[in-house]
Amino acid sequence: MERRLLIIEDSKEDYAAILRALDCRADEVQISHSTDGDGALETLTDLATAGKIGKLPQIIVLDLNLPGTGGRDILVELKRDALLKIIPVVVLTTSTNPRDIADCYRNGVNGYCVKGGDRTTFVETMQAFKRFWLQAALLPNRADER
Repeated sequence: MERRLLIIEDSKEDYAAILRALDCRADEVQISHSTDGDGALETLTDLATAGKIGKLPQIIVLDLNLPGTGGRDILVELKRDALLKIIPVVVLTTSTNPRDIADCYRNGVNGYCVKGGDRTTFVETMQAFKRFWLQAALLPNRADER
């Protein structure tokens, strides 16, 4: 079963590291990428309002520190929107600040992971993400709601 994943990450290096660590086949996961919060929100809102809900991602990986609209604000907007709030969001950030963690969970995040540390720890984190969110978890398929 193919999954639709949106990665909202401004760093080209971090995005490339995420892809390498996930090591997904094209028939497993359809990966979209946005480098800024404003563009991601615009695309998601446009798809939702145009009735193209089957093209929406089934899960979003969100960096908190983005140019323009930051990840914290994106999370709030996603969880406020009736059509988008069903999409699970997992934060992947360098912040270990307890306030950031609490604020994200208070605002409806489904998971919070840290991308810092050594390469082995990062790969293990991304592989755990892959096993749960991209293989084990049942995700909403908005195309089935019609």
